[in-house]
Amino acid sequence: MASCSWPEPVRMSRAVLVALPVPALDVLSYEVPVNLSYPEIGARVLVPLGKRVLTGCVVGRTDDSHISAGVPLKPLLEVLDFEPLLPVEIVELARWVGEYYACGLGEAIAAAMPPRAWIVSVRQVEVTDAGRKALKANLGDARRII
Repeated sequence: MASCSWPEPVRMSRAVLVALPVPALDVLSYEVPVNLSYPEIGARVLVPLGKRVLTGCVVGRTDDSHISAGVPLKPLLEVLDFEPLLPVEIVELARWVGEYYACGLGEAIAAAMPPRAWIVSVRQVEVTDAGRKALKANLGDARRII
């Protein structure tokens, strides 16, 4: 008797296309983790870009994993809007503006966003007590050299 095996189900990736306010950057694809809601077009999301975390705007959705061409997608970090901040018509207008004026879609979306809509990450550092002691010790050496 021949054994019958069912094919493995294909896992469909929930992915979004995100426009970021970075000059000359095309839209990027990100996977939506299962613990996050699937954002609508026009919603803001937090995404990793290199060492930074940026606010982006969803400009496309897909359940198809082919957009990554076999490369794993980075995951969204957070969905900021339960309802789209920008209507789909404004996103489409921004797409036209980006093409017409030869700027990135992210720049055109940024111009359409209300003030303070973009969350900007700021790197902060603080000198510890150990660092202050080391700084004082090193300054003593530097004074002797000068």
